[in-house]
Amino acid sequence: MHYPESNHPEWERASKKRVTISRLLSFALISIMTYITYLFMLMYHFSPWIYGPFLLAYFSLGYLGMTYFVGMFFGFVVSLRGIDKDPYHPLHSAVKIINPSTHVAIICPIYNEDPRRVGAAIAASWTDLCAQFPEESSRFDFFILSDSKKVESFIQEEWVVHKLIEKYPGGRFVYRHRRVNSNSKSGNVTDFCRRWGHNYNYMIMLDADSIMPGESLVKLTRIMDGNPRIGIVQCYLSMVLRKTLHARISRFISALTLKIGFYGQNYFYMGHGYYYGHNAIIRTKAFMDNCMLPSLRAKGPFASGKPISHDYIEAALMAGSGYEIWSLPQIEGYEELPTNLIDDMKRETRWMYGSMLYFRFFMSTRINTLYKARLFTSAINYVNPILGWIFFSMALFGLIYIFKHPMISVLVMYKYRIFFLFSLGFLAFSIFMKMLLPILYNVKNGTAHLFGGIVKMIWSYLLYFILSIMMAPIYMAQFTLIILYWARGKKLHWGEQVRDDRHLTWSESAAHPSSTVNLATH
Repeated sequence: MHYPESNHPEWERASKKRVTISRLLSFALISIMTYITYLFMLMYHFSPWIYGPFLLAYFSLGYLGMTYFVGMFFGFVVSLRGIDKDPYHPLHSAVKIINPSTHVAIICPIYNEDPRRVGAAIAASWTDLCAQFPEESSRFDFFILSDSKKVESFIQEEWVVHKLIEKYPGGRFVYRHRRVNSNSKSGNVTDFCRRWGHNYNYMIMLDADSIMPGESLVKLTRIMDGNPRIGIVQCYLSMVLRKTLHARISRFISALTLKIGFYGQNYFYMGHGYYYGHNAIIRTKAFMDNCMLPSLRAKGPFASGKPISHDYIEAALMAGSGYEIWSLPQIEGYEELPTNLIDDMKRETRWMYGSMLYFRFFMSTRINTLYKARLFTSAINYVNPILGWIFFSMALFGLIYIFKHPMISVLVMYKYRIFFLFSLGFLAFSIFMKMLLPILYNVKNGTAHLFGGIVKMIWSYLLYFILSIMMAPIYMAQFTLIILYWARGKKLHWGEQVRDDRHLTWSESAAHPSSTVNLATH
């Protein structure tokens, strides 16, 4: 489904302008900061062998941080305007009521999960859907697609589905257990498409820890009915249902900051949005025609088989076929998150292994330029810890020099105080604004009380900021180690995920990082 250049929608031209402005602004700001840092290096007579790697790492990391800051700033501004002032928002073209001929499959692939948790989430979605939209609820069917290997798991899954059918006779709940669970989740979805895909206009993808409100299900479907150009609509993801300290910290910062970042993402990219693999609606025929992934042969450090992190690749193929992909902060979905640091790192390790496979896809002729760049940067981002080590090592070397030569440092700072004050002031301003924007957003929206009030929100944010600085070396060391294992061709075993509230023992903490690395070397 390719559209000629003359038929490109208006939002695409607006998006190109906005993205260009964002990149130029980010490039200009970090270039100024890098140049000032370079001048200081020359003033101190550092060797090019020292300031060269430092400035490279400084610019690379700084550019990524600057683009995020620019996105947050524009996201904050846009979040206060509402969709009425956004002429390109797909909710404007949504139908008022779902077409009678539309059928939607809500699919939930699972693998050795707690069936009670999965059944409760589906029951909550169905109950909410029927309560708010009784007429339109008949358009939705639920599919639980099991890849579970444990006998007790799929016996319990069958029992849960039986209870759902018994309790909700008006609902349609289908259970499918694959005896051969080839290609993991992507294989499970492919199996669904082959068996039932032709019966459904759209499919709403869930994870085992997803919860979708009825209003979100209906809004997503109305948007798809109203615009045949749209291939995928991604919900905003809120983190819920975790009680450990690590999870509460992650929930706090995601609830405080992610929303305006999502607004910024939507403002700049519009119909070239992101797809995260779940809590999203997909046009089924377009997916079946364009997004079936090949099995790859092993090559270098890359494993054979289907891609592990398939969502970005599927989005790139969908966009390359002429369809729009929207990430909408106005539509809510919910998911859980890891409950401790080690489980969090294990999940990141799986994502990293999957993302590195993008190097084998990003030059495909079926993918447009924007998504080629997105796949490439998503993979290369995992090399950032190496740049981070260069940056911190050289920064430490510079501090040692300053402390060894205090008089020279004072004289240089005084002589070039304008540069010094500007760089220090800009650094303080960027940190301050990064913290201020989420706080202002929640104050303006009247949601500050959900964080315990403004004072507690600010205090919690400061604690998180300090904690994140302390945790950064741990994450950097972990990902550097995993990159080295990946480069040596170690293979990843994609096992079942731990979703229960779980506290770490001292023995497990002491065994780290081997407990995480072993996951990636089976």
